[in-house]
Amino acid sequence: MVLFFRSTIKFLEENKRFCLFALFSIHLFCFWPGIMTSDSQCQYLMAMSGNYGDHHPFIMSFLWRYIDKILKGSAGILVMHLSLFYSGIYFLLKSVSQKRLSLIFFGIPFIPHILIYSGMIWKDLGFAYSFFCAMSYLTYLAMQNKDLLFFPKIGILVILAYGTLVKFQAQYLAPIVLVWIGWHCKHHNKDIAGIVKSISKVLIIFYGIISGIQYLGPKVKQDHSWQYVKLYDLSALSVELNQSLFPEFCKTKRFSMEKLHSLFNRSRVDDLIFGDAILEKGKNENERTFLWKTWSSQVARHPFLYIKHRILNLSYTLFSTPNICKFIPFLQKLENQKTFSYKVIYCLTRILSWIFLAHFLPALLSCFYLVFGGLSLRSSTAAIPLFFMNAVSVGMLLALLFFSMAGTSRYTYVCMCLVHSSHVFAYLCWKKKR
Repeated sequence: MVLFFRSTIKFLEENKRFCLFALFSIHLFCFWPGIMTSDSQCQYLMAMSGNYGDHHPFIMSFLWRYIDKILKGSAGILVMHLSLFYSGIYFLLKSVSQKRLSLIFFGIPFIPHILIYSGMIWKDLGFAYSFFCAMSYLTYLAMQNKDLLFFPKIGILVILAYGTLVKFQAQYLAPIVLVWIGWHCKHHNKDIAGIVKSISKVLIIFYGIISGIQYLGPKVKQDHSWQYVKLYDLSALSVELNQSLFPEFCKTKRFSMEKLHSLFNRSRVDDLIFGDAILEKGKNENERTFLWKTWSSQVARHPFLYIKHRILNLSYTLFSTPNICKFIPFLQKLENQKTFSYKVIYCLTRILSWIFLAHFLPALLSCFYLVFGGLSLRSSTAAIPLFFMNAVSVGMLLALLFFSMAGTSRYTYVCMCLVHSSHVFAYLCWKKKR
C-alpha cells in the first residue's frame, strides 16, 4: 500500500500536465454537456436571438452565440469555463517549488464546495473561473519571481474583463486584481510614485479594454434591474414595520400588505416581482429616480432594520445547502414513507451537507486568511497570493451584503475557489513564521 502510494506520488510529480489534462477530460465527461437552469436558458435564448438585455450581462450570451456554431448548446460554455478553471490549476501547480506540496492543487476540483456546481452553466462560474485563472497566473509570477510581460499582461486583462463584464458584483472586485498587477510590475522598485504610475497604467489599459468590448459589442437593452434590489429592501422594511413604503407606481393591482407578508422571504425577491407579481419597476427615468430617493430616505430612517435584512439575506447564502436527498432515489423512496430510517439518514445527510457544502466556514476562514496574509506580507512571498485572493473573496461577501436580491450559494462560488486555493500559501506563511 505504501509502495503504491509512493509510486502514485512519483507519477504525479513527473507527469503533471498529463494528469491535469486527464482530470480535465474526466471532469468534462462527468458533467457533459453541462447543466442548464432557467437563468442559463434565458441567456442561451438571448444568444440565439441576438437580443441582449443587461439583467443578464451580455458578454456570456454574446460569446455563446459564436461558440454555439462549433459546439451546440451548453457544451461550448462548459468547455470554455472549465478550460479557465484548469488553466488556473496549472499555474498553481507551477507556482510552488516544493513538488509534493504543489500536488495538493490537484485536489481543488474534488473539493465539495467547488465540485458540486462545476458543471453548471452559470455566469457565476464564468466570473469565478476568470478571476481564478488571472489570479493563479499572478500567483505563479509572484512565487517564481518572474516579470509580467506585455502580451501575457494583455491576455490576463482580457480574461479579467470577461469575468468583470459577466457578473454585476465583479466590477467592485476587479480593482483589487488590477492593483496586484500594477504592483507586481514595479514590486522590485521601492519607489511609491513608480508603483502608483504602474497601477494607473494598468487601470487605463483595463478600462480601455472594457470600453472597447462594450463599444464593439451588440446593442444592449437597459433593463434597470438594480430596481429589484431596492424593491427587495423596501419589502423587508415594509414587512418589519407592517406599513407599505413603496411608491404607488411600484404596486401592481394584485398588491396588498397581506400578499406582501405571505410572499416575502429572506432568500430571494423573485416571488414578489415575477409570475403574479405584486411589485414592478419604475417605467421611466422620473419613476426610477423617485424610487431611488424613496429607498435612500427609508434606509436612512431605518438603518438597523436595513442592516438586519441584508445580513439575514447573506446568511442564507452562506448557510444554505442543496438538498442531497432529492437527488438520491433510495432516500426519496424513504422520504415518501416517512420512516424512522429516513429521518435518521436525512438528518445525517443534512449535517454532512452543512459541513461539506455550506459556505459559512470557508467564508470565515477567508476573513482569517486575509488578515493573516496582510500581516505576513513583509516576511513571506506566499503572503502575496494569500492576501489578494482573499481580498477578492471577502470583497465579494461585502458586495453581496449590499448588492444582492437573492441568497444562493452560487453567488459565493468565487469565494470557494479562491479560499481553497489559498490553503497551501497559508501553510507556507505559517511555516515561515515558525
